[in-house]
Formats: sequence, C-alpha cells, structure tokens
Amino acid sequence: MFDPSGFVDEAVVDLRETVDDIAVIACSGVVDSSVAAAIANVAVGDLLHCVYVDTGLMRKNETEEIKVMLSEMGLNLTVVYAEERY
Repeated sequence: MFDPSGFVDEAVVDLRETVDDIAVIACSGVVDSSVAAAIANVAVGDLLHCVYVDTGLMRKNETEEIKVMLSEMGLNLTVVYAEERY
C-alpha cells in the first residue's frame, strides 16, 4: 500500500540523483502538475523550467491566475501563448 509520509522526501532524493541538467515540466495549473513542479523545484531548483501553454481555450483570466500562482510558488515559468496554433 502507498505510504505518503516519505513520498516527497524520496521523490526529492530521486530527482537530485537523476537530474544533472535542465529539466522541463509542463504545468496545467491544477493540483497534479503543480505538486509535481513544486517537488521538482525543491529537488533541482534553477535547473527546472516549467512551461504552461495557453491554448486560447482557457476560462476568463485563467492564464493570468495560473501565472501568478506558479510564480508565487517560486517556479521558473514560461507561458506559451499558442492560441493561433489551436
């Protein structure tokens, strides 16, 4: 059975042992990707580059809200405005 008590610590150790160059993570702004990005950020810091893609199909002000939230988490965030591609 899954034991969450040591999960974050184990994940941080695993990432530090694995990542030795730039790491990229896609962030949607919801819980799963945000938690994964936060854990990875603790593990590798400035090596982590988070990417959020605005497809043009977002809710009103969603991209700006996500941008603020992820930036406040201390993530190195790049927002790709890709409305024309979608």
